[in-house]
Amino acid sequence: MLVLPGVDEKNFAATEKCFRDVLALIKNLPEAERWVHVDVTDGTFTPNSYWHNVAELPKLRPLADAVKVKIEIHLMIARPECQLGDWLRSGADRVVIHAEALEFKDIPIMLGEAVVLGVVPATPIERLIVSAEYAKQVLFLAVKPGFSGGKFDESTLDKIRVLQKRRPNVTIEVDGGMNLETARGVVEAGAQMIVSTSYIRDHADPKKALELLRRLQSN
Repeated sequence: MLVLPGVDEKNFAATEKCFRDVLALIKNLPEAERWVHVDVTDGTFTPNSYWHNVAELPKLRPLADAVKVKIEIHLMIARPECQLGDWLRSGADRVVIHAEALEFKDIPIMLGEAVVLGVVPATPIERLIVSAEYAKQVLFLAVKPGFSGGKFDESTLDKIRVLQKRRPNVTIEVDGGMNLETARGVVEAGAQMIVSTSYIRDHADPKKALELLRRLQSN
């Protein structure tokens, strides 16, 4: 199971500190598993605003490069098409953009190897199926967008199963409310990747928490 520890902080100083903590946690994993997920919110698409200054991302890139870690940026912002290129050029290896923030006509031209299609819990599965025709990877946000530590939305499990059946070539990632119990459920439903922020960060032993998640296997 590929587990991406998450970073969601209000300003760059806190983001950098948390980012360094995550790097220390994952630097000895197999190189293919060294990914960190960073939330970016603008207070428009979401009710709150976390760090979202793309000009500061190049300060994180050398830290990641030093231990061969890749960066996934989760853009929970209005009009992500206006900033997508900036985040990729500034050091993101992969960027999540939300279907709900895009016009459908933009989706086919926005998606590719480095761009993931994100959806919030309220998005109907049929809309996702249509949009996912153009996606190589989909991220299910399993909590309401905005604040960390939200309650996992159980409807995500059925949506994972439907997407896996209808779009079997799409890689499925789940973010939000991921602890050992909920992560086991999404893996059994068909997810190949999860993002865990609060569970790992707040655990008495973050390294142990990460390892428990990594051991989860689909049936």
